[in-house]
Amino acid sequence: MMFTRIVGVAIAAALTLSGLALGGSAALAESGTTPVEYVTDATIRPDETTYLGWHEGAGAAGTYTSTPDGLALTGKVQILKGTAAITASLPDFAASLDSDATGEVFVQVPVFYNDGKNFTTLHYRVGDDSGLWTTSRALGSYGQLAEAPLADFVAQMGSYLIIGYGFFVDEGQTAVVRSFDAHGTHYVFTPQPVTVPTPPSPEPTVEPTVEPTAEPTTPAPTLAPPTPTLDAVVPGDGATSTPPVSTETDATTAGARVAVSAPVGVFAVGESVEIWLHSTPVLLGTATADAAGAVNAVVAIPATVAAGVHHIRFQSPSGYYWSTTAIEVASASASASTVLAVTGADQGVVYAAAAALVTGGVSLAVVSLRRRSALR
Repeated sequence: MMFTRIVGVAIAAALTLSGLALGGSAALAESGTTPVEYVTDATIRPDETTYLGWHEGAGAAGTYTSTPDGLALTGKVQILKGTAAITASLPDFAASLDSDATGEVFVQVPVFYNDGKNFTTLHYRVGDDSGLWTTSRALGSYGQLAEAPLADFVAQMGSYLIIGYGFFVDEGQTAVVRSFDAHGTHYVFTPQPVTVPTPPSPEPTVEPTVEPTAEPTTPAPTLAPPTPTLDAVVPGDGATSTPPVSTETDATTAGARVAVSAPVGVFAVGESVEIWLHSTPVLLGTATADAAGAVNAVVAIPATVAAGVHHIRFQSPSGYYWSTTAIEVASASASASTVLAVTGADQGVVYAAAAALVTGGVSLAVVSLRRRSALR
């Protein structure tokens, strides 16, 4: 089954209007008229809890490490810079892209199109002079992973917004990225040079008269910001709690099966977890938290569920957790609701549930009700 991840048009519009700076902790310098930004593995966030700025894209299981030669990558891994919406034309924006890299590296550009109703990531291989791009999802008359000149993809998009840029390395491949150019900025992944100033020549001075001075006051230490925490359950029964604003939506039909999941570390290992569909609570079944404290399951949406946007709540004896992915249901006839947990459950045949993660997928906000344990 194909699942469509849709981020609302309102979020894309908010990005356009926000005018947010594209900064971060990377050092900035000027080289002529082209801004230069130095980026290290320490300034690349390891997840998409916040989309703006440099971060590791969803679905990546590889590694990235800063070295004297550049950012060393072992696939599968994707490095993205999320931005406020870029209104430049895709051909003009593509002309600004360049990368100095060794190994098989792909440049990628995530795009909303058709008035924000659709999303895809367009990419091409560094060093490929064919002029062909690849779409990560079906786009107009082109199927998923189809190749075509960029202008042909643009012709089928209608209106569109560019929301970032970056690069990725496929599974089993290694590469080193030394620099990356996009939208008028030169990003450098090698260490920032340290300039030691030349001391001025000493000049004759008159020996000053020493006056007694007050003891210096030691300034108060500056406290470091708190470390973000991983997802955790909210104590109690969440049946009457309010679902958070969803960061993405999976489209399906009544009676169809969908994959649902709670992240690593949310529940205790081996804990029995009920899976509920809201707004009118409907118990879809139970699953068991795996050895990492995550829950991955495939559920069947009841055929009687009303069409519209619904939310998934995971409930255990220790507390509850709302999924940040909403489910938009279109009415259709189907069989009764069933849940089959990936990690094993007491409800029949087990189905392998794989969450549909798209290369260059976008996640734009952290849900305020989710509490997170210390980052590893």
